[in-house]
Amino acid sequence: MTPEAGENYIFREASLQREGFALYEKIFANNEMPRKDNFLEWRYQKNPGHTTSAINIAFHTSTGDPAAVYAVMGVNFCIDGTRVPGAQSLDTLTDRNHRGQGLFPKLARLTFEDVEKKGSGLIYGFPNHNSCGTFQKHLNWNIYGAVDFLICPIRPGYFLQRALKLPSAIRSLPGLRLPVRAATVKGITLHEVTSFSDDHTYIWEQRSKKIGIAVDRSSDYLNWRIFQRPDGKKYKIIEARAEETVLGYVIWCIEDKHGGRAGYLMECLTLEGNDTISAMLIRHALRAMSAEKADFVLAWSLPHLQERLNLTRSGFHSLPVRFRPTQLYWGMRSNGGRPSEYKSSDWYISYLDSDTV
Repeated sequence: MTPEAGENYIFREASLQREGFALYEKIFANNEMPRKDNFLEWRYQKNPGHTTSAINIAFHTSTGDPAAVYAVMGVNFCIDGTRVPGAQSLDTLTDRNHRGQGLFPKLARLTFEDVEKKGSGLIYGFPNHNSCGTFQKHLNWNIYGAVDFLICPIRPGYFLQRALKLPSAIRSLPGLRLPVRAATVKGITLHEVTSFSDDHTYIWEQRSKKIGIAVDRSSDYLNWRIFQRPDGKKYKIIEARAEETVLGYVIWCIEDKHGGRAGYLMECLTLEGNDTISAMLIRHALRAMSAEKADFVLAWSLPHLQERLNLTRSGFHSLPVRFRPTQLYWGMRSNGGRPSEYKSSDWYISYLDSDTV
């Protein structure tokens, strides 16, 4: 039976320790969405911006059971070249037996207050179609619109099978793959990256001078995000060098998702004026993913960014809404819910911002 609303719940901020993570895990496990405490510890406690992380949980007063959770992860933003504490809205879940009680917006408001007290300047995130309206109408978020998925098709049979509902015999053509032309630049060599360094921070510092607002992509964040994950997810990172100078890098991974082999171009950044090197890195990543039997490669980028132009020049196209793996939106909330002074054209995002890949 669904409990009554209002006074039947109490709301508390959970500790960012094992005790709090255990309650977090319990709600998700009860709804067939398991989380592991080492992953939660990595996400909320060990990342470079962890001081503004916060988790709030609603408990049913009669049973004491956790009924809903809302969590945000502290991150550092780069705003007009200055590092500023902030947060990313991540997990929100109401237990199936407690839905329809308005717990999500109540928890969200409490969590926003907590992170603001901890020094967060803003919160951003990627709500789905179910929660986007609540974020916009009731939580004072500025929603910029739908996330624009870009796609580079590699195996045409994958799309024919899904779009035309062809029989599985189409899978008998696994070798039919669109060619990806290699790109080379005289004097530039490619090298695998096993740890991000000051060279990669410098690339971000130079690039961020032309960006209004983005999550800070210094080496401490990159090492945490890519190399310190406890779930064993494997990324590939290649950098381009002119002798000993690092001019750019690309990050990608492959997962078995969406009924096929999905490649993800997570990030490709170069020093300004190195678009040919960007093309070299993107094409190298595409060829590597094709060799690993990827059916397609996805990327995120905004229309005003040079990175978007580099992607389209390398074979990426905007993915029609009906073919998108999920309908995501993106937006932000300023402190106190004030109207945002930032436009979508002030932002930089990539798949590195996603919490699911």
